[in-house]
Amino acid sequence: MASVPEAKLALVRALIERTPDRALKSLLSALGMAEDGPMLEIRDLAAAEANARKIGRAVFFVISPLFEPANRRPGYPNFPTPTPALLWRAVRRLEPDLASKTMRALQDRRSGDLTPRVVDRCCVALVDALRRDPKAVLCGVSLDVDQLIACLELSPVAREAAHLLPTWLGRPGEAEVAALKVVYKDASAIRPDGGPLLTAILSAHLPEPHLALRVVSMIMDRPSDSYLAGSELSVFADRLFEMVENALAAVRAFDPSDAAAARAAAQTVPVACGVFQEFEESLELGRRSAWGQRLTNLRHALAAACEKRVVQAEEAVEEALPYQGSRVANRVVRNLPRLDAPPAPEAVVRARALMAFLDATHGSAAVGGFGAARNRVAAAISERLTLYAEELFAVLNAGECPNVEVARTCLDLAAEFIAIAESDEAGQLMRRRAAMALAVESVDGPSQAVA
Repeated sequence: MASVPEAKLALVRALIERTPDRALKSLLSALGMAEDGPMLEIRDLAAAEANARKIGRAVFFVISPLFEPANRRPGYPNFPTPTPALLWRAVRRLEPDLASKTMRALQDRRSGDLTPRVVDRCCVALVDALRRDPKAVLCGVSLDVDQLIACLELSPVAREAAHLLPTWLGRPGEAEVAALKVVYKDASAIRPDGGPLLTAILSAHLPEPHLALRVVSMIMDRPSDSYLAGSELSVFADRLFEMVENALAAVRAFDPSDAAAARAAAQTVPVACGVFQEFEESLELGRRSAWGQRLTNLRHALAAACEKRVVQAEEAVEEALPYQGSRVANRVVRNLPRLDAPPAPEAVVRARALMAFLDATHGSAAVGGFGAARNRVAAAISERLTLYAEELFAVLNAGECPNVEVARTCLDLAAEFIAIAESDEAGQLMRRRAAMALAVESVDGPSQAVA
């Protein structure tokens, strides 16, 4: 079978080099059975690109988080996903002997990082090449060349620091803190902006963004908020404030009929709570200082917004599973679960979304300042659902249910919601009792008088 013309193959290669990792993996999987012809050539191109990215991430591991979409935060260095492979191809093309030594070091290593000297030489070679002719290195990829050069220049220092991050985030002693300060000074000696840039590179390796403030605190010996506000590292605190403001906006703005949006908004709450705690632990906060007041205002605003949402959850459950009055004597009206029609779909969607928010804020409510409100609402929902189910069981056991399928739907929803409000065990117990009551009702049939 004829091969792909070189001109077309070059176009395909360019497309593959710009393909996101997930799409590249899918492409390799789809072409896995190719044995000959054009598809085999394309598969080989995709496999070569995947291998180049793997090697590039290993060689430039200290700045590799800056290439990941999940770590692209405003104000931090960030580069396109294919950048590691791009850099590695440049090393192979411009410094073939160095690339061979790097490959041998990569194959010979048993654990940990590559030989620092080899990696440092790769970074130096790329910095020189980028300064001479960036187009020859980037091959048409658009990125901030100066920012990439800066990160490569700091890579040797950042690599040493990255291995010590777990120690610094734990319980560092005086020697470990002193080592961090030395690394920071070394970075500042390499570039005027080396200190803050090193901190940004290290922050990309942290499991939570607020931990960057802990690193800053160690560098500056737990400074006051006013002192940090006037320093070159204040940008990291500013970014954390922005994260809290974004969380507040998300909680206030999400559509209560969209469960995914509700969960996404709820997931920003523990991030904001982590910021609150880190500020208190890492800085000397002044109550009347600008940052102290800003933090207090944000904490109160977030707590109020979250409390409003959990209260809406209680209201939404009542709308999804309503009662209706039923006359049982001359002047006696008894509230019974409404069974003449299925729960309104829009009310169910809204209740599920807001209960999803209630569920997702379980671990962060106390720190966020709305723990008491959440607990009160959860208890009220649980009590209401328990009474609702008992009334419905009584109707079923008496053979007076006008519509078994509606009853089944209502009990399923009640079990789903009580599992969130109280516990999974409560939801399972309600489902078991519902199954028994519905089984009896299915055998006996509805009461003819009610039907």
